[in-house]
Amino acid sequence: MPVGNKGIKEFIDKIKGNAIKYGLVSLSIFMVSRVPSLLVVYFFGADKASGFTFSIYVFSLLGIISLIPFTISMPKMNEFAVRFGIKRVKPIFQLSWCVVLMTYLIASCLVILFGPFILEAINSSINFVSLPYLCILALTGFLEANHAVCANILTVQNKIPFYKQSLLTGVIIIIFIFIGYNEGLSIEQLIVVPFLIQLAFNNWYWPLQASKLFKIGYFDLLKESFLISYRFIRSKYSVTPYLLIVEVSRLTLFLG
Repeated sequence: MPVGNKGIKEFIDKIKGNAIKYGLVSLSIFMVSRVPSLLVVYFFGADKASGFTFSIYVFSLLGIISLIPFTISMPKMNEFAVRFGIKRVKPIFQLSWCVVLMTYLIASCLVILFGPFILEAINSSINFVSLPYLCILALTGFLEANHAVCANILTVQNKIPFYKQSLLTGVIIIIFIFIGYNEGLSIEQLIVVPFLIQLAFNNWYWPLQASKLFKIGYFDLLKESFLISYRFIRSKYSVTPYLLIVEVSRLTLFLG
Protein backbone atom coordinates (compact mmCIF):
# COMPACT_ATOMS: atom_id res chain seq x y z
CA MET A 1 0.00 0.00 0.00
CA PRO A 2 1.51 3.35 -1.03
CA VAL A 3 2.48 5.70 1.75
CA GLY A 4 1.14 9.23 1.36
CA ASN A 5 2.94 12.46 2.08
CA LYS A 6 1.22 12.66 5.45
CA GLY A 7 2.49 9.21 6.43
CA ILE A 8 6.02 10.08 5.36
CA LYS A 9 5.91 13.31 7.33
CA GLU A 10 4.67 11.50 10.46
CA PHE A 11 7.44 8.92 10.11
CA ILE A 12 10.10 11.61 9.72
CA ASP A 13 8.74 13.47 12.74
CA LYS A 14 9.01 10.29 14.83
CA ILE A 15 12.62 9.54 13.96
CA LYS A 16 13.90 13.10 13.60
CA GLY A 17 14.52 13.69 17.29
CA ASN A 18 16.57 10.55 17.87
CA ALA A 19 18.40 10.99 14.55
CA ILE A 20 19.57 14.44 15.61
CA LYS A 21 20.61 13.12 19.01
CA TYR A 22 22.59 10.28 17.43
CA GLY A 23 24.30 12.85 15.22
CA LEU A 24 25.30 14.81 18.31
CA VAL A 25 26.60 11.60 19.92
CA SER A 26 28.76 10.97 16.83
CA LEU A 27 30.11 14.49 17.13
CA SER A 28 30.91 13.93 20.80
CA ILE A 29 32.75 10.68 19.97
CA PHE A 30 34.92 12.64 17.54
CA MET A 31 35.55 15.28 20.21
CA VAL A 32 36.55 12.68 22.80
CA SER A 33 38.61 10.31 20.66
CA ARG A 34 40.04 12.39 17.79
CA VAL A 35 40.29 16.04 18.79
CA PRO A 36 42.76 15.42 21.68
CA SER A 37 45.14 13.66 19.27
CA LEU A 38 44.84 16.49 16.75
CA LEU A 39 45.54 19.05 19.48
CA VAL A 40 48.59 17.16 20.73
CA VAL A 41 49.98 16.98 17.19
CA TYR A 42 49.32 20.70 16.77
CA PHE A 43 50.96 21.59 20.09
CA PHE A 44 54.01 19.31 19.96
CA GLY A 45 54.45 18.47 16.28
CA ALA A 46 53.84 15.22 14.42
CA ASP A 47 57.26 13.70 15.17
CA LYS A 48 57.13 14.19 18.93
CA ALA A 49 53.48 13.14 19.10
CA SER A 50 53.88 10.00 16.95
CA GLY A 51 54.05 7.61 19.91
CA PHE A 52 51.02 9.25 21.51
CA THR A 53 48.89 9.15 18.36
CA PHE A 54 49.95 5.58 17.53
CA SER A 55 49.10 4.36 21.04
CA ILE A 56 45.73 6.12 20.92
CA TYR A 57 45.00 4.59 17.51
CA VAL A 58 45.83 1.05 18.64
CA PHE A 59 43.57 1.15 21.69
CA SER A 60 40.80 2.91 19.76
CA LEU A 61 40.95 0.07 17.25
CA LEU A 62 40.75 -2.48 20.07
CA GLY A 63 37.68 -0.69 21.37
CA ILE A 64 35.96 -0.80 17.97
CA ILE A 65 36.72 -4.49 17.49
CA SER A 66 35.65 -5.46 21.00
CA LEU A 67 32.25 -3.77 20.54
CA ILE A 68 31.37 -5.95 17.53
CA PRO A 69 29.47 -8.60 19.58
CA PHE A 70 27.28 -5.94 21.16
CA THR A 71 26.74 -4.14 17.85
CA ILE A 72 25.56 -7.26 16.02
CA SER A 73 23.28 -8.15 18.94
CA MET A 74 21.66 -4.70 19.18
CA PRO A 75 19.00 -5.17 16.45
CA LYS A 76 17.78 -8.36 18.13
CA MET A 77 17.71 -6.66 21.53
CA ASN A 78 15.63 -3.81 20.09
CA GLU A 79 13.23 -6.32 18.58
CA PHE A 80 12.91 -8.26 21.83
CA ALA A 81 12.35 -5.07 23.82
CA VAL A 82 9.38 -4.20 21.60
CA ARG A 83 7.92 -7.71 21.39
CA PHE A 84 8.61 -9.18 24.82
CA GLY A 85 9.87 -6.45 27.12
CA ILE A 86 13.19 -5.75 28.83
CA LYS A 87 13.33 -9.10 30.63
CA ARG A 88 13.97 -11.01 27.40
CA VAL A 89 16.69 -8.55 26.40
CA LYS A 90 18.75 -9.26 29.50
CA PRO A 91 20.46 -12.59 28.57
CA ILE A 92 21.53 -11.32 25.15
CA PHE A 93 22.85 -8.12 26.69
CA GLN A 94 24.74 -10.01 29.37
CA LEU A 95 26.46 -12.38 26.96
CA SER A 96 27.44 -9.70 24.45
CA TRP A 97 28.56 -7.39 27.28
CA CYS A 98 30.81 -10.07 28.75
CA VAL A 99 32.36 -10.85 25.37
CA VAL A 100 33.06 -7.14 24.81
CA LEU A 101 34.85 -6.82 28.15
CA MET A 102 36.84 -10.04 27.82
CA THR A 103 37.83 -9.30 24.22
CA TYR A 104 39.14 -5.86 25.14
CA LEU A 105 40.85 -7.08 28.30
CA ILE A 106 42.70 -9.92 26.58
CA ALA A 107 43.63 -7.86 23.52
CA SER A 108 44.90 -4.90 25.56
CA CYS A 109 46.98 -7.19 27.79
CA LEU A 110 48.57 -8.72 24.68
CA VAL A 111 49.37 -5.25 23.34
CA ILE A 112 50.92 -4.16 26.63
CA LEU A 113 52.97 -7.34 27.03
CA PHE A 114 54.14 -7.90 23.46
CA GLY A 115 53.49 -4.70 21.50
CA PRO A 116 56.70 -2.85 22.45
CA PHE A 117 58.82 -5.94 21.76
CA ILE A 118 57.23 -6.45 18.35
CA LEU A 119 57.89 -2.83 17.37
CA GLU A 120 61.48 -3.18 18.53
CA ALA A 121 61.93 -6.45 16.64
CA ILE A 122 60.81 -4.90 13.35
CA ASN A 123 62.92 -1.78 13.95
CA SER A 124 59.88 0.47 13.86
CA SER A 125 60.48 4.21 14.00
CA ILE A 126 57.30 4.56 16.07
CA ASN A 127 57.03 3.34 19.65
CA PHE A 128 54.28 3.14 22.21
CA VAL A 129 54.16 5.58 25.09
CA SER A 130 55.89 4.42 28.28
CA LEU A 131 54.41 1.48 30.18
CA PRO A 132 52.55 3.38 32.96
CA TYR A 133 50.75 5.57 30.42
CA LEU A 134 50.13 2.58 28.15
CA CYS A 135 48.34 0.93 31.07
CA ILE A 136 46.29 4.11 31.63
CA LEU A 137 45.28 4.07 27.96
CA ALA A 138 44.24 0.43 28.27
CA LEU A 139 42.21 1.14 31.40
CA THR A 140 40.61 4.18 29.77
CA GLY A 141 39.55 2.08 26.78
CA PHE A 142 38.24 -0.73 28.97
CA LEU A 143 36.07 1.60 31.05
CA GLU A 144 34.85 3.40 27.92
CA ALA A 145 33.85 0.11 26.29
CA ASN A 146 32.00 -0.82 29.46
CA HIS A 147 30.08 2.43 29.74
CA ALA A 148 29.42 2.52 25.96
CA VAL A 149 27.66 -0.85 26.15
CA CYS A 150 25.73 0.16 29.26
CA ALA A 151 24.69 3.51 27.77
CA ASN A 152 23.60 2.07 24.43
CA ILE A 153 21.42 -0.62 25.97
CA LEU A 154 19.27 2.21 27.31
CA THR A 155 18.28 3.03 23.72
CA VAL A 156 16.01 -0.04 23.60
CA GLN A 157 13.53 2.25 25.37
CA ASN A 158 13.54 4.42 22.21
CA LYS A 159 15.40 7.17 24.04
CA ILE A 160 18.90 8.62 23.68
CA PRO A 161 19.53 9.75 27.26
CA PHE A 162 23.28 10.29 26.96
CA TYR A 163 23.72 12.78 24.13
CA LYS A 164 23.99 15.88 26.33
CA GLN A 165 26.47 14.26 28.69
CA SER A 166 28.54 12.99 25.77
CA LEU A 167 28.77 16.44 24.21
CA LEU A 168 29.65 18.04 27.53
CA THR A 169 32.35 15.43 28.11
CA GLY A 170 33.91 16.22 24.73
CA VAL A 171 33.92 19.95 25.43
CA ILE A 172 35.44 19.50 28.90
CA ILE A 173 38.19 17.20 27.59
CA ILE A 174 39.16 19.72 24.91
CA ILE A 175 39.22 22.57 27.45
CA PHE A 176 41.41 20.61 29.85
CA ILE A 177 43.78 19.57 27.06
CA PHE A 178 44.34 23.27 26.42
CA ILE A 179 44.76 23.94 30.14
CA GLY A 180 47.16 21.02 30.55
CA TYR A 181 49.31 22.18 27.66
CA ASN A 182 49.44 25.74 29.00
CA GLU A 183 50.41 24.38 32.43
CA GLY A 184 53.36 22.55 30.91
CA LEU A 185 52.12 18.95 30.95
CA SER A 186 54.06 16.54 28.75
CA ILE A 187 52.54 14.59 25.88
CA GLU A 188 52.24 11.47 28.02
CA GLN A 189 50.77 13.35 30.97
CA LEU A 190 47.95 14.62 28.74
CA ILE A 191 46.81 10.98 28.45
CA VAL A 192 45.51 11.27 32.00
CA VAL A 193 43.10 14.11 31.10
CA PRO A 194 40.42 12.05 29.24
CA PHE A 195 40.82 9.23 31.75
CA LEU A 196 40.01 11.42 34.76
CA ILE A 197 37.15 13.26 33.04
CA GLN A 198 35.45 10.05 31.92
CA LEU A 199 36.03 8.52 35.35
CA ALA A 200 34.33 11.49 37.01
CA PHE A 201 30.94 10.69 35.44
CA ASN A 202 30.43 8.49 32.38
CA ASN A 203 32.43 5.48 33.58
CA TRP A 204 30.17 4.90 36.58
CA TYR A 205 26.89 6.65 35.73
CA TRP A 206 25.86 4.68 32.65
CA PRO A 207 26.65 1.24 34.13
CA LEU A 208 24.50 2.30 37.09
CA GLN A 209 21.64 3.24 34.75
CA ALA A 210 21.92 -0.09 32.92
CA SER A 211 21.66 -1.98 36.20
CA LYS A 212 18.56 0.07 37.08
CA LEU A 213 17.04 -0.83 33.71
CA PHE A 214 17.32 -4.53 34.56
CA LYS A 215 16.41 -3.91 38.22
CA ILE A 216 19.53 -5.51 39.62
CA GLY A 217 22.72 -4.23 41.24
CA TYR A 218 25.59 -3.49 38.87
CA PHE A 219 28.03 -6.04 40.31
CA ASP A 220 25.29 -8.67 40.49
CA LEU A 221 24.51 -7.98 36.83
CA LEU A 222 28.18 -8.29 35.96
CA LYS A 223 28.55 -11.52 37.92
CA GLU A 224 25.49 -13.00 36.22
CA SER A 225 26.91 -11.99 32.84
CA PHE A 226 30.15 -13.90 33.39
CA LEU A 227 28.27 -16.94 34.69
CA ILE A 228 25.94 -16.96 31.68
CA SER A 229 28.88 -16.59 29.32
CA TYR A 230 30.82 -19.36 31.06
CA ARG A 231 27.86 -21.75 30.84
CA PHE A 232 27.29 -20.85 27.22
CA ILE A 233 30.92 -21.56 26.33
CA ARG A 234 30.85 -24.83 28.30
CA SER A 235 27.77 -25.91 26.36
CA LYS A 236 29.63 -25.30 23.09
CA TYR A 237 32.70 -27.51 23.39
CA SER A 238 33.87 -26.71 19.89
CA VAL A 239 33.78 -22.95 20.40
CA THR A 240 37.10 -21.18 20.00
CA PRO A 241 37.76 -17.55 20.98
CA TYR A 242 37.77 -16.67 17.28
CA LEU A 243 34.26 -18.07 16.82
CA LEU A 244 32.80 -16.68 20.03
CA ILE A 245 31.53 -13.53 18.29
CA VAL A 246 29.67 -15.71 15.79
CA GLU A 247 28.17 -17.72 18.64
CA VAL A 248 26.79 -14.54 20.21
CA SER A 249 24.85 -13.76 17.05
CA ARG A 250 23.62 -17.37 16.91
CA LEU A 251 22.37 -17.08 20.46
CA THR A 252 20.27 -14.07 19.51
CA LEU A 253 18.62 -16.11 16.76
CA PHE A 254 18.09 -19.03 19.14
CA LEU A 255 16.36 -16.80 21.67
CA GLY A 256 14.14 -15.48 18.89
